[in-house]
Amino acid sequence: MKLPFAIAAAGLLATSADAKGPLPVADIKRAKPVDFQSEILPFLRSNCLACHNRTKAKADLILETPQDIMEADAVVPGKPDESILFLLSAHMDDPPMPPPENKASAKNLSPQQLGLLKLWIVQGAKGKVTAARTVEWAPLPEGLNAIYSVAVTPDGQYAAAGRANQIFIYHVPSKKLVTRLTDPALLKDNLYKNGVSHRDMVHALTFNQTGDLLASGGYREVKLWRRQPMKAQRTLALNSDAAIIALAGNGQALAVAEGNNIRLINPNSGAAIKTLSGHKMPVTSVAFSPDNKHLLSGAVDGVFHIWNLADGKFTAPKVAMEKPSKITAVTWITSGKLLVTAHEDNLMRAWDVAAAQGEAPEGGLKPHKVLKGHSQPIIALTRVPNNDTQVLSGSRDGTVRQWDANGGNQVRSMTHGGPVIAVSVSPDATKFASASENNTGKIWNAANGQQIAELRGQRDAKLDLAKRERELAFAKKEVTYHTNNLKAKADELKKADDRLKKADEAKKKAEAAPIAEKKKTLDAANAEKKTNEDKFNKLKADYDAEVKVFTDADAAAKTAETAATKAKTDAAKPVADLAAKEKVAATSKAAADNAKKNLDNLTNTQLKPAEAKAATAKTAAAAAQKAFETADSEAKAAEQNSKKIAGDANKKPEEKQAAAKVATDMRNAANAAKTKLTQAQAAEKAALAAVTAAKGRVDAAKKASDTAANTSADAAKAAADAKPLADKAKAAQAAAEKVATDKRKVANDSKTKRDKLNTDQAAAKKAFDDSTKKATTAQGEYDKLETPRKNAV
Repeated sequence: MKLPFAIAAAGLLATSADAKGPLPVADIKRAKPVDFQSEILPFLRSNCLACHNRTKAKADLILETPQDIMEADAVVPGKPDESILFLLSAHMDDPPMPPPENKASAKNLSPQQLGLLKLWIVQGAKGKVTAARTVEWAPLPEGLNAIYSVAVTPDGQYAAAGRANQIFIYHVPSKKLVTRLTDPALLKDNLYKNGVSHRDMVHALTFNQTGDLLASGGYREVKLWRRQPMKAQRTLALNSDAAIIALAGNGQALAVAEGNNIRLINPNSGAAIKTLSGHKMPVTSVAFSPDNKHLLSGAVDGVFHIWNLADGKFTAPKVAMEKPSKITAVTWITSGKLLVTAHEDNLMRAWDVAAAQGEAPEGGLKPHKVLKGHSQPIIALTRVPNNDTQVLSGSRDGTVRQWDANGGNQVRSMTHGGPVIAVSVSPDATKFASASENNTGKIWNAANGQQIAELRGQRDAKLDLAKRERELAFAKKEVTYHTNNLKAKADELKKADDRLKKADEAKKKAEAAPIAEKKKTLDAANAEKKTNEDKFNKLKADYDAEVKVFTDADAAAKTAETAATKAKTDAAKPVADLAAKEKVAATSKAAADNAKKNLDNLTNTQLKPAEAKAATAKTAAAAAQKAFETADSEAKAAEQNSKKIAGDANKKPEEKQAAAKVATDMRNAANAAKTKLTQAQAAEKAALAAVTAAKGRVDAAKKASDTAANTSADAAKAAADAKPLADKAKAAQAAAEKVATDKRKVANDSKTKRDKLNTDQAAAKKAFDDSTKKATTAQGEYDKLETPRKNAV
């Protein structure tokens, strides 16, 4: 029984009684038994199991099951007022549980909970804890799309929505769906073919501070989803940090212009395809044709080349320009029939590709159209998808312009507000984008040229600043908390010092008590010593006397036990002989009964049924014999008649055939009757053989039954003859054993009394020794005061 010690040990560490007194206990009356697992265990788990479980059992107390509680003697079934678990939980005894200000945040039990605990103990503290059943999942109904949880990344870029058991990720600025999160493990049970995030509804979502980790909560589970960072699939080494790059529309080739040459690289493998050489000056811009079979390149000297990618050959038309101007950008339009070059002279020129690849006319190739409007060099150029004659240009004059290159006219102009260094068109051609050296980007409506949005500043820096401001605010709160906590601890330390000071003062006051108190203590100690000494001496004398009584009684008991052992030995042979003969008699009787039962069983289940079956078979054989004789006679008559009609020339063929058929049918019937006769005769013979066999088994069983009956009668007589001698021996043994038992009881009673006197004597000796020490100590304390007083006198 380990609980009282454990509770006592816990009491040394806990506060004394609860200053507020016992907790209120609800008076619950009901006939239905209290269920431990569903009604008691939940509030024990919330307020007690943190310190009293199989892993961590404070005070060696485990409260996980009724069996654990009973093993620790924490309850007395039917008696809550004697059950330490109830008394401590209700604060009716020390230490009150759970302790105040505990680390597990456990709370005092409510009146209703204490009432349930009390009623459970009154009902016998019964119950058990069973394992939870495995949840068998069923798919959610189709059309159930309620959203119960949402979360947004700290930078405001992405939002997660828990729609039913799926999680959807949206890009907030563009208001578009990015992805739907799917747990591959849930595809294995075939509940959902398209994949889901959880088996049940998604009830909670939250992102971490960096926005790359999402936690989702469903039924009894939390899942973590990590957004994988974008990684470079391949790194291609360049010979210059000012390389000009273009990617083919089919993704199969990458053009890298470095100096006067252009390298073609396979972006999937990183392998070099070929190098295009032919420009005399550094290349400034490259662009693949719509069919990815040609490459357009422009250079510093104002010369553009059209390359055939299949063989690496190029066409460099001589153009009719008074003063060549550096090409700053190139592109293709009209499905590759026209190309556009942008120049440093603020102009753009559209060229007919077929004419450029043919023989140059005298005086040089003239542009199809010249696009005028920009006041400073054009830096960026791109075609407009879905409108193959239009291009978009950006210039250092701060404007973005839309052109119809085939017609040579400007469609519209948009003012960015700074030198434009890059332009782009959305795939659906509904939006334009431009970037400027003034660190701004702008989105334009392609239909009317109106500005949609302006991108300004560094978003990451702003988000980082906001994060640092939040961290600073948190750090300030932490400083405030710890400052206040330090003050509280300092106040507690001061109070402890004050208590210690008062205790020291009380100790000094006690040490200054008059010598009379020391004399009083000494006299009381000496009186206690004398009382304990007298008690010890009397118990020692009683013990010595009882030792002699026990020695005599033990000797008499041993003598009687020896006589009883001899009587038992003398009785063993006649008793064993009787038992053996009675066993033989019982075995013989059982054998006789079984033999008679077997005889009756064979007669009723084998002989009689065999005789009845033989009689039936005999009757059936006679009937079959008669049936055969009748059928055979009729068949012979029909055959004779058929032969007669067959020889009659006056009979028609039909009559002859009919007579022959009747004869055949009659003979077939006779043959069938003969077959039945043969079968009936065989059955009769088999039945007679069965009767003969059954009679043999019955006769053998009759003989065995008679023999067993005679053997049983002889064994019963032998057992009856042996019984008087065995009864006389057993009576003598019983008388001797009673004498031995009585004398051993006298000896045991004396031994019990002797042992108790010995225990009492030892306790008295300890009390005497303790009081002697106490008296010696009191004498020393008295002498410390009395000796100086005497010497002073």
